[in-house]
Amino acid sequence: DLGLVYRSVGATSIGLAEIVYYHNRVDDLIRFVHNSQQVSRPHNIGAALLRGVETRVQARFLSQLRLRGNYVYQRAENRSLFSFEKGNDLPNAPRHRLGARLEWERGRRLVHYEFSRESRHFLDRANLRTVPVRTLHNIGGRLALAAEVALAVEVRNASDNQVADLWGYPLPS
Repeated sequence: DLGLVYRSVGATSIGLAEIVYYHNRVDDLIRFVHNSQQVSRPHNIGAALLRGVETRVQARFLSQLRLRGNYVYQRAENRSLFSFEKGNDLPNAPRHRLGARLEWERGRRLVHYEFSRESRHFLDRANLRTVPVRTLHNIGGRLALAAEVALAVEVRNASDNQVADLWGYPLPS
């Protein structure tokens, strides 16, 4: 792994910027893999090559507006000896993940918006069963009523995107 980090102490600036590159060779990698009965079980993939870039940023603007974000690009490659698997993406390993949170805070009030996106990926070793692209929007707010008490509300999956987790259970909307 190799990374760079930038931190500042200014009130209205980029407070943190980070970039990390990783390159890992793994033997006997265990992953949960969907089988034909729609059940996920741990499976020894064998050899794998995992490499990618992770980034993160935190910034403050106008002393009331904060932005946090991250982006991950990864190539998780199956390096097993089986010809129908070799070179494929590992199960449950999307290549792209993006997340962002924008907050506005004034006095005792805070309002936020979150965005997350995950590229399509695969449930099986042969890369035949896909999980489509997932995009979620969340909004919420908080009102501090006292030093230790706050009232918060949040709407998750505001666009009502019908997504499920890797085992087919619907995510909360």
